[in-house]
Amino acid sequence: MCSTDGHSIESIYENIKGHTLQLKMSKFGNVTDVTIRKQIKYSLYSQCCLLLLILLTNIFAFAFNIVTLNYFLILLLVTSFFAYKIFSIIQYENVLFVPNLGCQITVKYSLGYSTKFIPQHSIGGVFINEVFSMQRVLFVLSILIKEHNTNKHLIPLFTGTKPRLNCIEVIYRELQM
Repeated sequence: MCSTDGHSIESIYENIKGHTLQLKMSKFGNVTDVTIRKQIKYSLYSQCCLLLLILLTNIFAFAFNIVTLNYFLILLLVTSFFAYKIFSIIQYENVLFVPNLGCQITVKYSLGYSTKFIPQHSIGGVFINEVFSMQRVLFVLSILIKEHNTNKHLIPLFTGTKPRLNCIEVIYRELQM
């Protein structure tokens, strides 16, 4: 499923776990904007309602002495862990490449976002890197960062959405043009 309307391309891919990803690439002159959006099965609203129901049940059980303090604290800790997992879900990742200026990396979470800017003079190149994780070989689009004193390090892109190699190759080819 691929549609092209002049300067933008939208495609559907899968990530390494088989979940659906939507790739949108836009080109405005030399500026390239790449966004990978996760297709989330359950809405944030339904997840928050379930979490609130569990939390209220714990408070009710503790208030009427149905459970002990230790049990309540364990349930509260487990509920807090699930709340953290729900609110740290990545909705999309965006990379904006502007020649002669730099690269902006944005990650949108359920609550909030983070942005990082890399100036052009620090970028040594963009390439596909092989990464070993557990007993798997994963492919990651990476930016090589060169610093003043010849130190170099990598910044991996799309680490939250984890697209497969076929999606990464499409992005890489577009960035090389």
